[in-house]
Amino acid sequence: CHSCWNDMRIDFDHYDFLWCPRHKGTDRHFECTKLISAEQVITMIKKVPSFRPKEEEKGKKK
Repeated sequence: CHSCWNDMRIDFDHYDFLWCPRHKGTDRHFECTKLISAEQVITMIKKVPSFRPKEEEKGKKK
């Protein structure tokens, strides 16, 4: 990760769906997100309380 999203010096282009400010148009375009697996995303989503399945929430309350 090159912290593009956290860098206040970079203006996010809301109209550029291929926004990659540091490496756009090079072989390194999206290099920081290419290695994120679907399983990593699902694992992180499951940590968000509002996205937990109802059965999982019920089990934790007992």
